[in-house]
Amino acid sequence: MKKLLCIQVLFLVLSLHKNYSLEAKLKKISVFLLMVVLSFLCQTGCKKEKQESVSFDSDKDRYVKREVPPYKLNITDPQTAQEHFNVGVYHQNQGEIDKALEEFKKTVELNPEYYPAHYRLGNIYWDKEKIDEAIQEWEMTVKLQPKFFRPYLMLGQAYEKIGEDGTAIENYKRALENPVTKLETLYRLGMILKDLDSEKATKYLEEFVKVTEQCPDCEEQKYLEVAKETLESLQIQKK
Repeated sequence: MKKLLCIQVLFLVLSLHKNYSLEAKLKKISVFLLMVVLSFLCQTGCKKEKQESVSFDSDKDRYVKREVPPYKLNITDPQTAQEHFNVGVYHQNQGEIDKALEEFKKTVELNPEYYPAHYRLGNIYWDKEKIDEAIQEWEMTVKLQPKFFRPYLMLGQAYEKIGEDGTAIENYKRALENPVTKLETLYRLGMILKDLDSEKATKYLEEFVKVTEQCPDCEEQKYLEVAKETLESLQIQKK
């Protein structure tokens, strides 16, 4: 950048020695000053971008390295919402659930709209059988990010557990919209509807069985036998 500026100055000096009119010389000086200002702004922006990227990569005490297990915790003094969240994820991966809980709480205190932390708080409360708290966190999650479908599936299970089948079904239907959550949702809709609407239950369970049988590595294989037994029972009732 300095070399370029020197060349520009030299070019200006040489051009001013020529027999240009005063107006032409002033015009050249104006153009030169404009180029200097633009060069300065560009250089400042580039430095800022470089400093930001360097500070992220070089300050390894503040960020979690993403690597295969065993995970390493490199944040020694979390301060931002993102840092507390990263520490929480680390503790959760290590099975240190109470520590993770505290970090996720700090995350949403610093940034109440950080929906991944609300979702993980809901998961922890669910595992601790604190259903009301789990529902509250998952409801906040989908309020902040309606296109995050996993919480709808979890909300369906939570509302089903407290006997609010109508609200559970509504959430299951939202989860059904996403391919990632669709398969398990088919199963859960079939099971919750088997005593409410046998025809719809049969439809959902038949689709679940059909897809799951073609996917031997799917986690939903664990529900396959129960789904088949339920289908047989529904077919007998229909007769």
